[in-house]
Amino acid sequence: MRIRLRKADAVFMTIVYGFLILAIFFCLYPLVLTVVTSFADEKMVAQNGFKIIPDKWSLDTYTWLFKNGFDWVVTGYRVSITQTIFGTIGSVAVMTMFAFVTSVKTFKHRHKFSFFCYFTMLFQAGVMPWYLFCTRYYGIQNSMLGLVLPYLVSPFLVVLLRTFFMEVPSEIQEAATIDGASPFRIFIRIIFPLARPGIATVTLYAALAYWNDMYLALYLMTKDTYYPLQYRLYSILSNVQFLASAQSAGIGDRIPLPSETVKMALTCVTIGPIIFLYPFVQRFFVKGIMSGAVKG
Repeated sequence: MRIRLRKADAVFMTIVYGFLILAIFFCLYPLVLTVVTSFADEKMVAQNGFKIIPDKWSLDTYTWLFKNGFDWVVTGYRVSITQTIFGTIGSVAVMTMFAFVTSVKTFKHRHKFSFFCYFTMLFQAGVMPWYLFCTRYYGIQNSMLGLVLPYLVSPFLVVLLRTFFMEVPSEIQEAATIDGASPFRIFIRIIFPLARPGIATVTLYAALAYWNDMYLALYLMTKDTYYPLQYRLYSILSNVQFLASAQSAGIGDRIPLPSETVKMALTCVTIGPIIFLYPFVQRFFVKGIMSGAVKG
């Protein structure tokens, strides 16, 4: 049966859809412009600026990038993928268990643990004490642990997970406890499936934090074997800008450098895996998983 909308409702829906289409356009336009410009000719971009349809297509930027920095990019991908996988798994495991403990009402020390988490959000010691602890006391400099441990727990994400866990009806946990289920079994078999949207959201945040990180390598790594993709691409971009500035000042040989299009190409190389991964994670964001869990 086809439902006919009233005129006022039809006008309202038209405005809403129009606004959504406009919002989608503004969100996709920078991404499309970035991808298109990365395949544009450097001279045309320098003369005519960025265009959604380039005056001349070219693969020179990607050719230059993979010719001069192919080994760097491959090694950076290897380090970044390892850092993201192990860091995300460890981070989600630690934060979900910590958040679950602070969400259990029968745990008498949950307020102390919650205060400890909130306190770290309000006060930060600074970079220097953090650096001294990581290098002198923890000894994680020039190791994969240095790229994983500092971001293992995010207080904001712990609070977010705790909120999701507290939305799970306590009657379900009480019924499982009466049936003889242990707290760990309750967490694995009940809390984890029901809070899947929140865990998926936190997983995406943690993965993005590890994938986009550059500062851990900048502060803690001195061996290039531990440089992630972001840091290597930052080095490539800095070198290109330095050589371009030197050439403009009349220093060095006049070598054509894709200083403008290389920024867009590096962006595409960096965000590619995240764009392909996001559609697989997005389906977990749909809420309503707990509807009908408790009969009233």
